Amino acid sequence: MSGRKKTREPKEENVTLGPAVREGEYVFGVAHIFASFNDTFIHVTDLSGRETLVRITGGMKVKADRDESSPYAAMLASQDVAQRCKELGITALHIKLRATGGNKTKTPGPGAQSALRALARSGMKIGRIAMHAMKFASDPAVDSSRLFSYVLFGERRDALQFLGRR
Repeated sequence: MSGRKKTREPKEENVTLGPAVREGEYVFGVAHIFASFNDTFIHVTDLSGRETLVRITGGMKVKADRDESSPYAAMLASQDVAQRCKELGITALHIKLRATGGNKTKTPGPGAQSALRALARSGMKIGRIAMHAMKFASDPAVDSSRLFSYVLFGERRDALQFLGRR
């Protein structure tokens, strides 16, 4: 017998996350963007909203507390979200944008537009964009725990015009 040992090289398995898709198909997720004047949350779920795929905030990207809600922090968070979505096989996102609501402001914070723009520029396809706002808590005829929404852009071209692209 010879003194050499036979070593087997382990075969590399190609592990893919997410569903198997054909060329040209989109796999959708839902990006819940909560933009307040203190922070910006970008939370991506599956279409049902039950399974969290990735959640990153502006505060996770910057050191100073005053910069958590800045457009720069929202852009950095969106880039990380888009990268993780691509790893998971998500190629397109529906957007649900939310402000603080209630008896506070119904206007999204400064990071909302830059977060949406950064998602689009990083290669994610944008489906529908919906604005969710909390109803007034002081209105006695309205249950304050329920959300109402309206579709800002029914057509994809309108959404792209909002983002400044054609």
